[in-house]
Amino acid sequence: MPIKIDWLSSEEQRTYRLFSRMSRDLFNHFDCDLKRDVGIPRTYYEVLFVLGASPTDRMRMTAVAQGTRSAPSRVTHAIGKLEKLGLLTRHSNPKDKREFLVELTGKGASVLQAAAKCHAASVRAYLLDALSERQQDELRRISARVIQQIETQAVEDSHFADLGEE
Repeated sequence: MPIKIDWLSSEEQRTYRLFSRMSRDLFNHFDCDLKRDVGIPRTYYEVLFVLGASPTDRMRMTAVAQGTRSAPSRVTHAIGKLEKLGLLTRHSNPKDKREFLVELTGKGASVLQAAAKCHAASVRAYLLDALSERQQDELRRISARVIQQIETQAVEDSHFADLGEE
C-alpha cells in the first residue's frame, strides 16, 4: 500500500515528472552522443565550451566553475582529466599563487569544435526539431521565468543564511 505523503497535487506531479524525465533523457542523450562521437562527456564539453567562449586566452578555475554552474571540486576533477588528455593546460596565476588559470591547447580547441558540432546536432535532433517556433518561444519564456525564480529564491535563501550567522 502506498504511503500517503503531503507532496504535490496530481497535476503538479504530472508536470514535474514529465519535466524531470525530459531533462534526464535530454542530458543522457547529449552525454552519450558526445562520448560516442567525440570521446568526452557533456560535463567536459561544458568546461571546454566556457573556455572557448572566453574573450581571453586564460580563465581562473573559479570562473570556469561559475560558467559551468558546477561546484569547484567538480570542475577541478574535470580540468585534471582534460589536462591529462592534453586538451588544456593549468598554470598558477602569477598575480595570485593560490589561484590557477586554465587555457585550451590546440588539441583542446579542435576537440571543442568537433564537440560543439556534435552537441548542436543533438540539441536539434532531441529538442528543437520536436518543437514549433512558437513552442520554442514558449520554452525560452518558461525557462527564463524559472531561472528568475531560482535566482530570486537563492538571494532570499542567502539573505536568511546571512541573518543566521550574526
